[in-house]
Amino acid sequence: GDACKGEVVRVQSNHFHIKCFTCQVCGCNLAQSGFFFKNGEYICTLDYQKLYGTRCDSCGDFVSGEVISALGRTYHPKCFVCTVCRKPFPIGDRVTFSGKECVCQQCSHTLLSSGKPVKIHGPS
Repeated sequence: GDACKGEVVRVQSNHFHIKCFTCQVCGCNLAQSGFFFKNGEYICTLDYQKLYGTRCDSCGDFVSGEVISALGRTYHPKCFVCTVCRKPFPIGDRVTFSGKECVCQQCSHTLLSSGKPVKIHGPS
């Protein structure tokens, strides 16, 4: 094509007019914000999270950065707490899962639960 004139942005070996470098989902300007490149498309952070992000099993918000995974579920470190006493689980302690509830070793002694204790590891 013709050489770009005016303000351009370079992404890897591609050049875009600033006004043409937009999210392929919502159309927002990507030159001023963060973006992801997936499946040949440039996508803003918000749309990337909506399409491909992982949600915290406790609060429902998207998780990024430090996460805790247990029994196929993902949590923010601050959200992975005992359902009964609301305290964080000590690393290496046993956690009892019963449905969506996670109960610490101390509280599990006071509750009748059908869940099996599982060993967790700290934030990954």
